[in-house]
Amino acid sequence: MRLFILLWFLSFNAFSKDFLPIPAKFKQIISLIESNNRDNAIGDNGKALGRYQIWQICYDDACNYDKSISFSYNSLTNKANSDIILTVYLNRYGRELIKLNDFESLARLWNAGPNWKNKKNLTNSYVSKFRKHLTNR
Repeated sequence: MRLFILLWFLSFNAFSKDFLPIPAKFKQIISLIESNNRDNAIGDNGKALGRYQIWQICYDDACNYDKSISFSYNSLTNKANSDIILTVYLNRYGRELIKLNDFESLARLWNAGPNWKNKKNLTNSYVSKFRKHLTNR
């Protein structure tokens, strides 16, 4: 019984909200576009870390949304940590898009943030790269 309670407690704290999984295909393409699948990538003049090129503002947003996140921003060179931030952020702002498997809109969201619809034209190049990789798989 104690083991059951411990496992329940650990699973609850590891991901405190009911997050939808991000499809592996989507994550693979974003990782390829952002960092060529490099976990130790640093980009945007030092402002972005890891395979998904996560900015501090994105990390902070995800941490504010899911208080169970306990790792530091600098640990985003760890794939598992980067996956958590990607999952939390996209669930916060794109839950319906995840349900619809609307990869293109999710890519726009990841590229431009929660107000991507107001700057859709700025994401066209990114989505073009995304489509290219989607059709090549």
